[in-house]
Amino acid sequence: MFTKIPCGSSGRHSSIRHAHLQTKSNMSAPAAPVQIPGFYYDTAKKKYFRLLPHHAAPPSAAFYSTSSVQKAQKEATREWAELADANRRKSRIRHSPLKSNPYVRATLYREMGGVREELAESRREVYARSLKCRPVYNPHDPTKKISAFATDFCDGAKRVAVGTGGGVLKGIPLTTDKDGQMEMDDNGAHNLICSWSQVTSISISTRRLLVATFLGNGHNPSIYMTRLPSPSSTLHFSNTLFEIQSILHHPTKSLWTSTASPHSDGALVLGSSGSAILLTDHPHDVTQQHFRTRSDVFAVAFHATDPSVFLAGSRDGAMRLFDIRNGSGGTGVTAARPDITVRHSSTITHVRALDASNILVNGLQGAAMYDLRFPHPASPSSSFAEPTRAARAYPRLVRNDGYMIDLGFDVNQELGIMAIANQEHRVELWSIATGERLDGGDIGKKKFSSPCKGLKFEGGMEPMGLWAIDGSQMEFWQY
Repeated sequence: MFTKIPCGSSGRHSSIRHAHLQTKSNMSAPAAPVQIPGFYYDTAKKKYFRLLPHHAAPPSAAFYSTSSVQKAQKEATREWAELADANRRKSRIRHSPLKSNPYVRATLYREMGGVREELAESRREVYARSLKCRPVYNPHDPTKKISAFATDFCDGAKRVAVGTGGGVLKGIPLTTDKDGQMEMDDNGAHNLICSWSQVTSISISTRRLLVATFLGNGHNPSIYMTRLPSPSSTLHFSNTLFEIQSILHHPTKSLWTSTASPHSDGALVLGSSGSAILLTDHPHDVTQQHFRTRSDVFAVAFHATDPSVFLAGSRDGAMRLFDIRNGSGGTGVTAARPDITVRHSSTITHVRALDASNILVNGLQGAAMYDLRFPHPASPSSSFAEPTRAARAYPRLVRNDGYMIDLGFDVNQELGIMAIANQEHRVELWSIATGERLDGGDIGKKKFSSPCKGLKFEGGMEPMGLWAIDGSQMEFWQY
């Protein structure tokens, strides 16, 4: 056993203290402690202790014996050996590309017959990373910002209708160059109409009726309707301009949006201030039916399976479900105000019907998925003023500073991807199934010249990709 060295005046003790101070003073390159016969240096306490015979060692922790020192040295040797072995094993680890490379992950899941959802998520990541920008349209006048567009790829036709913030509506043929890249030539554009306010939306029905809405901005809002020619004919448009004030019993201050039914009836719905307007296409006429709401309608969508039902999302965050089979009695105005089906947490800007029961709602402060089979509780109810419980919430999409209602948004239902433009001049791709942001590759890194006002996924037999508005230009992000 050993005891702690007392601080005495003897030469032996002074030499020990001097050696200890020399060791502590060497701070630049710590060296092994000086080995003093009969003493043990504790590296944890940084002190020398006298070694004593085992039988004379008191039970205090300040005393050491030869056996306890040997045991401590063996333990230290074992710990160092384990650390060295762990470092050696770590150096041999080869990181699998499954986490960082979705191409390898998708291939492996497919070959091994993996979980269907894992394979689908890998496909989404592959799609997002593979998008490459192809500039398609660059107008002669770069000051005319594009505010809305619609593509016409029906039966081999390739046309794009473009509307600007200044009220100009054009029909532009889409051609393919020698390298197979699509391009829109402004020299071949057909000016359809020049109005007095911004073009807010353009929709093409299944019966090839093109409808464009104009905001108003101090004037009466208006709609433009024209029959698109057959793909085999030359590009020619017959047009008529309708003043909404002159054909509706209820005054309309603004027109915000429009959408076409995916069903064969060729119907369209417009969103306006305080109402939703249904356009029904007949062989020789287009009739209109007005559905009043308590707030401005910013988003409309038809039901995925029922052609008689459409949804209207409004400024107050409420989404209402309308059934057009409830006729208006010939007045053109439907007096019934249906109950709120969904109450979103903020102003609703976009609505998409995913299937017979699920709808995707995007608003100024975030997005969520709701189930129509569980509608919002009717009034009076303690939870009537609260947001509807979402079937799937997207916490990472919450935005507290949203104020723009005309940003681009679209959904690729085949892949389960939603594209969302934000106020920071960027476009983000998100997984509908997981709510995680997809690594968008080039599109996720690009900063647009202005907030993107329009997005549209393209699929089918045409080149797969995503249309995007970049100021006065049109881009196609090809897959």
